[in-house]
Amino acid sequence: AIAAIRQVAASHEFDIKQACRVVEAIGELSPFDKIEAAVLMYPTLMNKDSFTLVLNQFPDDADRDNICHRLGVTVDESGAIVEHGKHNAARDKPAGGGGEA
Repeated sequence: AIAAIRQVAASHEFDIKQACRVVEAIGELSPFDKIEAAVLMYPTLMNKDSFTLVLNQFPDDADRDNICHRLGVTVDESGAIVEHGKHNAARDKPAGGGGEA
């Protein structure tokens, strides 16, 4: 299932409701893959500010922290997503993209 998500995420954008549904469906199959799905979905979001809705699907703080660390993001006091660089899940994408900001 993750291979299919990886393929679709390489060429499509999703809204937050779609991302939440994908992450939830994958999570029913495998909790580990649920984390991977969340990481893969972030770069595809049309509105990354809503990513906290995806994070809220993870009851464990450690899982949310793991996802944020892998994406290079944090959630500030107001609940907003703050990006800390442009490495966001780049290693998870098979594309041969350059380092343009």
